[in-house]
Amino acid sequence: MLIALIQTILAAIACGLLYIAFRGFRNDRTIALLVAAGVLLRAAGGQILFWISYLELPFGRALQSGSGFWFYARDGRKYFNQAVTAAEHGIGAIATLDPKVISPGFTQLLALFGWMFGPVASTALLLNIAAYLGTCAILVALAGQQKRLAMIAVAAVSFSPSVILWSTQPLKDVFFLFLFAAFVGVAAWWISAWQREERPFARATLVTLLMLVVLCAIAAIRWYFALALLISSAPVLVIASLRTRMPLRATALLVAMYGVVLAGGIYIAGPHLPTQMQMLIASPDVAGSPRILADMLEGTRVSFDKLAGSTKINVGETLSGAEPPRAARFLSGSAALLLPRPLARAAGLIEVSGGRGLWLFADFDTIFFDIFLIMAIVTLVRSPHLAKWQNPLLWLVLGVTLLIAAAFVYCVGNFGALFRYRSMIFLGVVLIPVATAWSAASRTTAAALRPHS
Repeated sequence: MLIALIQTILAAIACGLLYIAFRGFRNDRTIALLVAAGVLLRAAGGQILFWISYLELPFGRALQSGSGFWFYARDGRKYFNQAVTAAEHGIGAIATLDPKVISPGFTQLLALFGWMFGPVASTALLLNIAAYLGTCAILVALAGQQKRLAMIAVAAVSFSPSVILWSTQPLKDVFFLFLFAAFVGVAAWWISAWQREERPFARATLVTLLMLVVLCAIAAIRWYFALALLISSAPVLVIASLRTRMPLRATALLVAMYGVVLAGGIYIAGPHLPTQMQMLIASPDVAGSPRILADMLEGTRVSFDKLAGSTKINVGETLSGAEPPRAARFLSGSAALLLPRPLARAAGLIEVSGGRGLWLFADFDTIFFDIFLIMAIVTLVRSPHLAKWQNPLLWLVLGVTLLIAAAFVYCVGNFGALFRYRSMIFLGVVLIPVATAWSAASRTTAAALRPHS
């Protein structure tokens, strides 16, 4: 009884802290209203879905999994059960959680929340709302004085149907989106740190440590995304470091950080890291690495094809005779990612069934995704100034988004999985205009600080 009382008090304090965090958006009324709407949608939707499933009410019975869970959160139930087991054994068990569990980083965090606030599925709402607020804060900070772009980005994250859906269950997706945004934000901070007149090396060193922490957290949840960030960010940030006033120190910091990430990759990702990748990290082979990565992609594709699932993506009639077959696979995956199912099927690009009657929701989410994809493309082509393409943050966001999108559309042969993974691509799409705005803000700041003759 005493423990339950303490957990209730801690939960009330956590809600108060979330309110304080929300108050940080009060400088702009429109953004504050958008964030408030996003919080209410998640909090109300999460509570409604929790109690319907927990009480087994006669609403969507075929979609319920009981105890507050729904069919789309099978992974969430695994995370939750492992987290509850760790939380029951105390903080020591949480700190020493077996790295063999699925997504050990997220499971540890979920276990900590369960230990503090109570081992019930709805506890994840606190975590997901906090992650949502953090993501919005990063988007607003990156947009700087470009308030219109900040509002669009916040609206995208606030009202994305799939992101709202993942927020209602103990799933890692919403927290992972926060980590993705955090890495972009820290990278922008790292670049800006070298532009300061006072103690740039000390500032950049602290930011490098923070970047290392974020990368390790990402690797502990989805190792392949950490790899994509390494591949995308390393050349971009190295080039940026060479343009600083202290190029040798900046480059040395990056080399040290990436060295630590690679050296600790096997430990951080644990048994979830493929043997080929472990060998590549332990014995780097620059010439053979493209072949090894290609083999891993092919193995991942085969693994997805072997998985049972009612929403398997099959190549449509238009692409059935296309050569080579891998190109047909890539095109059908792209169609599943970008086009509503009726349109993709009518064009003969894909054949997919199942879905438990939720295709209308999925198609609406696809249209929502496409709207912001079009906005990102327009942002890139509308003003083709050279300065924009010299922006390292834009190249970082573009690189990781395109890399992850290409891998997903080729490897993931199940629409249910692709639908869930699409949120990572979606945030990258939302970040593209924001990254461009950050470049403009940086130039404005630099011009303001430059002495006038």
